[in-house]
Amino acid sequence: MITTDTFVFYEHKGEFIHIADCSISEIQNSLGRLEYLEGYISIQYYGTELAGAAYYDNIIPLWKNIIDGLSEYSENRNAIIFFPDNASTMTLRSVNHTQIVLGLNESHYALTEKEFFHALLISARKFFEWLGDDVYTKKSRQLEIVLVNLR
Repeated sequence: MITTDTFVFYEHKGEFIHIADCSISEIQNSLGRLEYLEGYISIQYYGTELAGAAYYDNIIPLWKNIIDGLSEYSENRNAIIFFPDNASTMTLRSVNHTQIVLGLNESHYALTEKEFFHALLISARKFFEWLGDDVYTKKSRQLEIVLVNLR
């Protein structure tokens, strides 16, 4: 089972918290203007964390880059996703009709394609709904349909 979740840095608590545990208005009040929002995407495979707080970055463009990378993958069967403010990369490469290799810097994991994309896109949709960004909420819904129908 693959799960993905989004965590943001909450200044008042001095720690990363799950987006379900705070509102965007609470985060905005602690930061002032919301131009940079530290956060990370947790990717877990049967309870083992593949990506977590070590990959924190500016979470808004990171999610946008991931959605754009999934769109690229749907066309080319591979993609490179750059983290916006650090040297990390996420690579997606098709292995066969059902599996994908997820690369996070030097680590690589074989995952079930549809399950991984479904988990990512559900989390992306939740994040952009939490953020109030209708454009990327709609884009993540469109991509979910495209990627589920890849094979």
